[in-house]
Amino acid sequence: MKSNLTWEEFLKAYELLITEKQPEPGIHKIYKYLGKGSVSTISKFKNRLLEQRRNAVSQNVKSLPDPISAAAVKLFNEMNAAIDEKEKTLDEDVQKRYQEIDDTLTALKEKNQRADDTIEQLQAQLSTANNAIEELKSEQHAQELKLSEAKSKNESLAVINAEQAKASAEIKSEYAKRLDLEETRTEEAIKQRDRVTHEKAAADQQYAQDILKSQQENQTAVQALKDEIAKLNVFYAGELKDKDSRLTALQEQCDKTDKRLAATLAENHKQESQHKKLEQRLNDETKRADKIQDKVATISQSLSQANETIAEIKSEKKDLLLIMKKMKPKAKK
Repeated sequence: MKSNLTWEEFLKAYELLITEKQPEPGIHKIYKYLGKGSVSTISKFKNRLLEQRRNAVSQNVKSLPDPISAAAVKLFNEMNAAIDEKEKTLDEDVQKRYQEIDDTLTALKEKNQRADDTIEQLQAQLSTANNAIEELKSEQHAQELKLSEAKSKNESLAVINAEQAKASAEIKSEYAKRLDLEETRTEEAIKQRDRVTHEKAAADQQYAQDILKSQQENQTAVQALKDEIAKLNVFYAGELKDKDSRLTALQEQCDKTDKRLAATLAENHKQESQHKKLEQRLNDETKRADKIQDKVATISQSLSQANETIAEIKSEKKDLLLIMKKMKPKAKK
């Protein structure tokens, strides 16, 4: 705020400027020298001083002859008129300059307002882009969780398949061992039957040879042999019956094993189909995640460009403010 200017301060400044052999000081020269007051106040004081000087000149020239008095008054009036004309021209130039400065400041303010509006729009776009990025990151995280679950399921299926394959191999191995054992037992029974048959033939031959020796001994021996044969027949008949029963049970167990193997193969086929579907889904999710990554990269690039644009606008705004500050009239102390 400008300090109030007194009449005494104006007179002192005016006299000092005259003392320094300055030409008739104008309003703006006095204003610049004082550094306070206002142009209107200084103009009012100067008009008051000039009026006093006119009155003083009028009083002084009354004692002079009329021609000299008239010439002095005329000269004084012409001088004052020239000073007034000069000050009027200077005031018009100053007002014109002030108007140009005001127009420039108005244009700069409008440009600054447009820059502020642009910055607000870019900040709104930036906020929208940040929200979109957060949503994409959330979606990407969800997709990653799904991928992790799918991988875990695939690993579980792989473990189950390995366990089923191991169980199937163990069942086949056990079946092969039992089959080999039954075949071995069957071969031994056949060999034993052949041996007994051979012994029976030998005994019959011995019986034919010894029949001549003693009828009693032959009858006793034949009876004993028949008893022995009966026992052997009963024993081997039971053995053959047990063998058939074991073979039947083993065959039934083999049939059940075959059915279990078929069911296991069907389940494996079903799991392989599910595994393929999961792999296809995993590939689709991976492609989708890649697309999301590309989209995030594109948005990040757009954000970088928006930040650069905002920085340029802020720099331009700063330059405009500096220009406005330089063009404003300096505040008088």
